[in-house]
Amino acid sequence: MSWSDDELDARFRELGPIDPPARVEQAVLTTYRAERQRGARRTRWWAVGGMAAMAALSLLVIAEPPARGDPAAMVERGAGEVRPTVELKVAVRLGAGTTERFAADRRYNAGDTLMFRVRTSAATTLTLTRAGVVVWSGPVPAGESDLPVGYQLEAGEGPAIFALTGGAEVLRLPVPAVSP
Repeated sequence: MSWSDDELDARFRELGPIDPPARVEQAVLTTYRAERQRGARRTRWWAVGGMAAMAALSLLVIAEPPARGDPAAMVERGAGEVRPTVELKVAVRLGAGTTERFAADRRYNAGDTLMFRVRTSAATTLTLTRAGVVVWSGPVPAGESDLPVGYQLEAGEGPAIFALTGGAEVLRLPVPAVSP
């Protein structure tokens, strides 16, 4: 036998408001006993549903997280080496003696010199390489400073990547082939 929505609503209203688990348990047991006395087969389903509801409610009541974390389970944050942030600016001193900001889409001539300026969040040691070959390596102070090296482009040099390492990330600068 199946119940209509109205019959189910009436059964739920009989239970009254759901307060603490003991009251829910009492209401489910009272309903269970009443249905058992009537001998209806649906009693089993009420009991199963009521017990499932009780189990779900008890999980909500019992599984409340602790107000304070367990120190043994906590993970230390920020431990270890902190690498500084580094910004790189590149200028080019042209053979004519003028200086301009480096443009990645422009080919430069033999004799032009690349000059490097860095800004770091903390004093650190940096290494500048061209195609894996070290051009310069040394300490730099926090703040903005010019690297004490310039790289003069030579005729016949193909495209290459300059890389600046030592900060929080490796900064890469692709340089096109040198114009003859």
